[in-house]
Amino acid sequence: MFKKTLKLTSIVLSLATINACASPQYDPTVAYRIGGASFVSQRAVGQAGHVKIGTIIAARDVVIQSQNGSIGSLAGAAIGGLAGSKVGGGSGRIAGSILGAVAGGMAGSAIERNIRQSNGVELIIQLDDGRQMSLIQEKDFPYRTGVKVTVSQYGREFRASPLM
Repeated sequence: MFKKTLKLTSIVLSLATINACASPQYDPTVAYRIGGASFVSQRAVGQAGHVKIGTIIAARDVVIQSQNGSIGSLAGAAIGGLAGSKVGGGSGRIAGSILGAVAGGMAGSAIERNIRQSNGVELIIQLDDGRQMSLIQEKDFPYRTGVKVTVSQYGREFRASPLM
């Protein structure tokens, strides 16, 4: 029984690792600010972009939910199944493994969902050329109505930053 459990755990963890490597990771191409420091991804270095100037005419807080991966549910299922297999004996042990795997998978998925959330802001910007645009991004600055911003575009990525 121990060998089967070890084999199952190894398979689940291997699949979780492969999934983590294959999942796209958030990699901003433009600067973002934490405290007083600005950070840029390696991809942004040396890239030219377009910049427009505008004024925020509306801003509202949003919660950004990243795509759910399966690492949390797989890891939770593996741990829950392993813990459940320690309950009872015979068919009780099998039932414990199944219930533990289901409960662990659900708990792991919920934990991962909470970890992958971040605070964001939706901005409506009146550009100086007369057009308006809507932009959702991580909240790295207390954006308010009336604040002048630069809107940078690098490829398909846009980013608003306070005008300095």
